[in-house]
Amino acid sequence: MTKFKSILMVTGLYTLSFLASADTIKGEITFIKSPAKAGVIYEVKQNFKAVSGTINQQGKKFTEMLGVASPKGELELKNNDEFEHNIFANDTKQNVQFDVGLMQPGSSQSLIPTWEPNTLVRIGCKIHPKMRSYIANIPSDNYLGFEFEKKIKNIPFELNKIGPNSTHFMLLLAGMDSVEIQLNKGESKTFKLTRKGKDKGSITISRT
Repeated sequence: MTKFKSILMVTGLYTLSFLASADTIKGEITFIKSPAKAGVIYEVKQNFKAVSGTINQQGKKFTEMLGVASPKGELELKNNDEFEHNIFANDTKQNVQFDVGLMQPGSSQSLIPTWEPNTLVRIGCKIHPKMRSYIANIPSDNYLGFEFEKKIKNIPFELNKIGPNSTHFMLLLAGMDSVEIQLNKGESKTFKLTRKGKDKGSITISRT
């Protein structure tokens, strides 16, 4: 049984010849102290199919710590709670600000990510300040999302069906600096994880 939650989604139709030539990246994310709340690693693509995600609310909590969508997709925001809720973001650094207003029990709304891609932003509820989740806007339909557990500091991962001409990948972690990864077939690299320039861990990654 895995000790962390992951969300894997790979979409698109592939010919047998493509599958034969597709690559795999494997690695491990290591945190020095407390892990991030959530994160996503993905293959940066020029052409990709729409990705849509869901964020739900129940028991005065977000049931998902991470929702992922692409610029061609949307996020479905649900309130399956017995209480009124609200979903908002106010990330001035990444220029992501929105407020969907009051959400009645049983209601839902669609949110289209119109802001810049390659972003991971925190969302909350103005009625219940302790509620917290994250949404990612990524230019990709090949990604692996993480909802990290508090005591797990070493997290292995594997992302398949990498295009043979793809060399650009991104790692976004809640509350940390984004990591841009250039990786060719046969290479192995290690990158630091930082927050405001301070060392918070590392990611080791290889491609076969």
